[in-house]
Amino acid sequence: MPTNRIVDLDLKPKHAREVCISALNETYLLVAWYINDDEQSYTNISGTCRWHLVGTVFRFDIEFWILMGGIVSLRLTADTVMPGPLESLENSILGQQEKFFESYHQKTPDEQKAIDRGAYDGVVFMSYARRDFKFADKLRKDLYLCDLEVWLDQDYLRTSQKWPVEIESAIEKTNVLVLVIAPDGIASKWIENELSHAIKHEKPIFPVIHSETAMPKWLDTYVGEIETADLTKAKYRPGFDELLDGIKTQIGPAGSANSPEG
Repeated sequence: MPTNRIVDLDLKPKHAREVCISALNETYLLVAWYINDDEQSYTNISGTCRWHLVGTVFRFDIEFWILMGGIVSLRLTADTVMPGPLESLENSILGQQEKFFESYHQKTPDEQKAIDRGAYDGVVFMSYARRDFKFADKLRKDLYLCDLEVWLDQDYLRTSQKWPVEIESAIEKTNVLVLVIAPDGIASKWIENELSHAIKHEKPIFPVIHSETAMPKWLDTYVGEIETADLTKAKYRPGFDELLDGIKTQIGPAGSANSPEG
């Protein structure tokens, strides 16, 4: 029976992957391993290895989950009843995280900003209706795991803030806007305002659908002939891949092209 452990990190996905790979090399003798895509979390590190202290070969899996603000939680699994392999891996991961922050805090403020920027390839503003939060949250997590920071109001807005001002500022600082189209969303005045502000600041718009719905005529004013990504349940995976390719092509290498304002 496999053993499991949960490890919460204070790291973004790209840095968490670097920490995990260092920890794996420190803890196990790796027979074979790879970064694997799956339908649930989009990024796993899986493979076959041998713990340094024993001769048994077993499979391992590190599954990435995204918490609020893009922080990573890991689910570690080893195909062995022995607790030692996962305890050692957990300790190594936490040790590597500590080394990361020790190095980070020794950097100058400008160097720290460069590291922070390097955690992402670009920034996405997600425009959606509240009723569609469950889908928007899944899409947010998958984009984070592909090294895109996502501005979602549930992460960033507080009740004491002036929402329209904060939203407009966020749109101005992002690379692209992803529009979640659904029956509620297409009728939302908030979404229409967000689209208008994105166009005013020349932000590329990527419409996506997750349920069958008729496109309203007013939407043509904002997206025109832009191709809509089909992220309905049966087509989610290929639709997401197309969306991701489009966003990263628009952003350019390491977020260099069409960089956010501010």
